[in-house]
Amino acid sequence: MKTAILNNYLGHSPSQDELDNLDETKAVEAALKELKFDVQIVPFSFDLRKTISALKRINPAFIFNLVESIEGHDSLAHFAPAILDSLGIPYTGCSTGAMYASANKVTTKNLLQTNGISTPKWATLDELTAKRSPLERKRIIIKHLWEHASEDIDDSSVFYAGDKKMLREAILKRKKNLESYFAEEFIEGREFNVSLLEEKSGVRVLSPAEMTFVDYPKDKLRIVNYRAKWEEESFEYKHTVRTFDFEGKDRQLLSSLRAISKKVWNVFNLNGYARVDFRVDEKGNPYVLEINTNPCISPDSGFVAACIRDKIKYKEIISRIVENTCGK
Repeated sequence: MKTAILNNYLGHSPSQDELDNLDETKAVEAALKELKFDVQIVPFSFDLRKTISALKRINPAFIFNLVESIEGHDSLAHFAPAILDSLGIPYTGCSTGAMYASANKVTTKNLLQTNGISTPKWATLDELTAKRSPLERKRIIIKHLWEHASEDIDDSSVFYAGDKKMLREAILKRKKNLESYFAEEFIEGREFNVSLLEEKSGVRVLSPAEMTFVDYPKDKLRIVNYRAKWEEESFEYKHTVRTFDFEGKDRQLLSSLRAISKKVWNVFNLNGYARVDFRVDEKGNPYVLEINTNPCISPDSGFVAACIRDKIKYKEIISRIVENTCGK
């Protein structure tokens, strides 16, 4: 059976997270070939005619969609499934609508709030024209509206916001060209993520993982920033450690994280595979930070780690994703 992997088009100087997409592609390609598929790789760029022509020439039974951004723009990732919808080609992972709704972080937060799912308070630049902001006199974090992979997040992203003017200046300072940022209340506490995998019987909520900050100095910010994810020689990368081992006192919290993740899956009409990121405050209250549709599935990724924890080997992960796609 013919298939194609649709992945990121890499320019002249790709970032580390963009290069990770290449590693992911190689791993998925190897697994598909082991599963006896005839595999071809098609990079997705702004040259849509070239992409469409390549797909029509291959005439695949389905597409394994690994597009995370289009020439560095995460905000356009939903273009890939949208094109595949127009061509009538089945594809792995989340739908166009689910990818768009979860890509814009403020859109995501509005939908979460509407459905009674806790998420940290936030404010966009436009919303700070109001007389008062819910973020005044709080510790906040400045985030990119669209970009993921902890893009632009470092220790300077978190600070105490005394008033609305300070908030506006902080967002404007981060703003580059037409890119958009927003302010979010920083939740002091623990950080978790929960991976989800669709199966024939429904969605499977995998074992929750906690990102622990080992031997961090007391005055060092405990966040999974860009350095922690991508800069292998950094302190943050070496000392931010994923764990699936918990004490009995965390049982209720873990159960809550699983239940919220399943609710998120249903609210956003997710399918295929996804990951939900949380912060949990010092009182044990969980807040959804982001929803990651089609999270990275390279062998060293958090999603794969959760699958391995639950005794699902790499080839089986790929097989289940394909079976779910072709069985629709």
